[in-house]
Amino acid sequence: MILSLTYGCGLGSGGMLQLRPTDIDSRCGLIFIRKGKGRKDRIVPLPKTLLELLRAYSKAYPPQSWLFEGQKRGRPYSHKSLQIVFKQAVAKTKLRKKLALHGLRHCLATLCWTSIQTSGIFSNY
Repeated sequence: MILSLTYGCGLGSGGMLQLRPTDIDSRCGLIFIRKGKGRKDRIVPLPKTLLELLRAYSKAYPPQSWLFEGQKRGRPYSHKSLQIVFKQAVAKTKLRKKLALHGLRHCLATLCWTSIQTSGIFSNY
């Protein structure tokens, strides 16, 4: 779930790990990132498919203080644990290219930019 949100919402690991259940606005389909990159707050869209996955995740692992709880009660999931999960996921793909977790964030930006270019939205500019 955590990797899906990282990719699907273009979130960095810092913002992702600091998410609280109250930062999810399921009615409007938004995620509130508090003090993300540059210590700035921002709002990102939450796709419906990810909202459904997040609801299932929350039922299986009810969050307390943090959306993604660490092993110690009341503590967020650690950056090191997230890196390990990412490396395990990459190993399952059998890709030989060296990949970094931060690259998932850039994948969404590239996908969005490609979609805009192929749609012709900026063709007159």
